[in-house]
Amino acid sequence: MDDLSCSLVKEDSLVLALARVVRDTLTDKQLRILTVLQKEPATASSLVRRLSIELACSRSSLWASLGGLREAGMIEGNRGDVLSLTALGKIILEVQHA
Repeated sequence: MDDLSCSLVKEDSLVLALARVVRDTLTDKQLRILTVLQKEPATASSLVRRLSIELACSRSSLWASLGGLREAGMIEGNRGDVLSLTALGKIILEVQHA
């Protein structure tokens, strides 16, 4: 995590509280996507293939989960590019593991 994200989480209780609210609204699939991308960046297609097997769920539900994360500003990357977490995505995961 970059220094700015860490300092925001440590110093700003409002950011921390909002991150907890956001985290609590995410689905288990969305949290798993964020966790996987933090450890192993991947293209959307490869991520959906992998997680559909690991989680025994449909690819369409994973695509919807990815879309929600992208719309919420937690992941970024164009079609065919490797997806990455945004600062918000990193903060959400830090709060998740705190």
